[in-house]
Amino acid sequence: MRKKAFLLLFLLITLMPVFPKTGYEATIRGEGMFTSVFAPADQMRSSPTFGVELDVLALKFAERHVLSLPVYVGYTYPTRRNGNVRLQEHVDMALTLSYRYKVNDFFHFSIKGGFGIDYYSAIKGIVGKVVGECALWFLPTDWLSFTFPARVSYGSGVYYLSYGVGLSVLIGNKGVEN
Repeated sequence: MRKKAFLLLFLLITLMPVFPKTGYEATIRGEGMFTSVFAPADQMRSSPTFGVELDVLALKFAERHVLSLPVYVGYTYPTRRNGNVRLQEHVDMALTLSYRYKVNDFFHFSIKGGFGIDYYSAIKGIVGKVVGECALWFLPTDWLSFTFPARVSYGSGVYYLSYGVGLSVLIGNKGVEN
């Protein structure tokens, strides 16, 4: 299945010049977020998260639409202790399917959905989760964007809510014809 998906993606990227109004628009995003974790049998706990998203498999079509498969890696700090309990630090990783719509040259918005894992190094454990995100993009230039992501995740009976700010570098953005 994976081989077929990668073959299809490779064919789409190599055939882009044949189709009108298609292109390539990769992004690299660094972000700082505040992550709140809620387990139904516990209370909500929060801590900062810093991450990088690499989006090199990005297909732009009809000038306003970008479909891609971004890869995310982040680090979440441990929460404060409450009694003798705290949530451990962990590395977040995710692979999502993303759609971005360019409203105009200054404003874009995106939605994502996919799967991720959290790796807890202290206990050498992995937790799988489902990830969803929406983000607003404000572009002061053709190649730079301030992003405001909000991410919701669920895995092993635990809900994650993250929100923050990011800085994205766009590669191949030509703007939008109105």
